[in-house]
Amino acid sequence: MNCGGAERVLLTILQHIDKSKFSSTLALVKYEGSLIDELPKNIDVIDFNSSRTRYIFLKFFRLVWSKKPDIVFSTLGHLNFLIIVLRLISPPKIKFICRETNIPSLVHKNKSSYKFYSFLYRTFYKYYDSIICQSTDMQCDLIEKFNVPTSIITIINNPCNTEEINRKIMYNSKRDCFPTDKFNLLSVGSLTYQKGFDLLLNVIKKLNNDRFHLTILGEGKDEENLKGLAKKLNISSKLDLIGFKNNPYPYMHHADLFILSSRYEGFPNVVLESMACGTPVIAFDSPGDLSRIIVNGFNGYLVAHLDVNELARTILLASEINFDSKKIKELIEYRYSIEKIIPKYEKLLLS
Repeated sequence: MNCGGAERVLLTILQHIDKSKFSSTLALVKYEGSLIDELPKNIDVIDFNSSRTRYIFLKFFRLVWSKKPDIVFSTLGHLNFLIIVLRLISPPKIKFICRETNIPSLVHKNKSSYKFYSFLYRTFYKYYDSIICQSTDMQCDLIEKFNVPTSIITIINNPCNTEEINRKIMYNSKRDCFPTDKFNLLSVGSLTYQKGFDLLLNVIKKLNNDRFHLTILGEGKDEENLKGLAKKLNISSKLDLIGFKNNPYPYMHHADLFILSSRYEGFPNVVLESMACGTPVIAFDSPGDLSRIIVNGFNGYLVAHLDVNELARTILLASEINFDSKKIKELIEYRYSIEKIIPKYEKLLLS
């Protein structure tokens, strides 16, 4: 239960699903992670205490046969493959549902394992009773690249827990997250190729203006490479890499602009969360349905995919605009609140 998007969505479902209709058991490969303490107290938690997913197969098989649940629900790509194989040897009345977390063809595009994962998607995903996609881009990818039947795919956007976000903002109600004399840009995510922070550092170089300061929250394998790139670009004084923060919302609230530099997304939780904090977002027009979230001039701007020059120009443009924080928050509440999204999960599960 680390602080990733899939884990947060699962936590939100467990917290808010109708307890009069559903009884939940959560099975974890390993009982650890920063979200453990936020799990509801009224659910059963099974700890397989395993270092690797592949080692839980027999334990999970025994669990399914002992509990014989109505539904088995999985929400991480590699787990989805393991669990659907179990369907072949599980009680026949059990329904199997998975939630896809990203755009598979892009995740595996440049990896040597692409053919292997393509085979897994084509061979096994069709055996799920239902597949939940977060975005239309994700749905189209599964249908067009892996021949997953359209009939078993349902699109449900991620929920945004605005009440929790507002509560956690107050943990730090002062604007001491950032330098007080700068126009503060914020980005949040794992320090990996997907998130495009290398592109964002080049944008900061192109701004060529001491007025702007960038803070990045996150950790990952590219941290040292990004520090080296910042030094090479001579922008280290304009950048703070401050690592993982369990509560990023005060930073989102006090930032002047949130920047999403991702090469692709499944459906970006951080964009919803930033807007729930009232902060506009500038993002590449990348796969992940960003064009359905961002309205140019209202809650941010979309720029051409991976165009660092346009991103730099748009940051300059947006820095002169007074966005309406209240209206930005209201749109997120209207489209993606717990009250809007969780009933869609309930309807699917009950059907």
